[in-house]
Amino acid sequence: MSKDETEILKRHAKDMRAMPIYLYKDGRNKYVWLDLATGYELDYLRPYTKEWYRDRMKMREMLRTMKKKNVNEYNKYVLKNWNKVCRFIC
Repeated sequence: MSKDETEILKRHAKDMRAMPIYLYKDGRNKYVWLDLATGYELDYLRPYTKEWYRDRMKMREMLRTMKKKNVNEYNKYVLKNWNKVCRFIC
């Protein structure tokens, strides 16, 4: 990432009140999450796993089908099960 691209990301993150995080693979083919504001690696962040993606696709398909059948029931389900579905509906 060039210096200009880094600066653009940092400014955009500041405007959005977010962290400017850059994801790349190091020389050992390991994912590194770097906070550009501090320069520190964020070891607690992990890239999506195959399992998470599989679960997300199942949930999204279920929600899509539910929404097509009855929007009111879909809305009730999402509100009632928010903790279960919130990370899958974006």
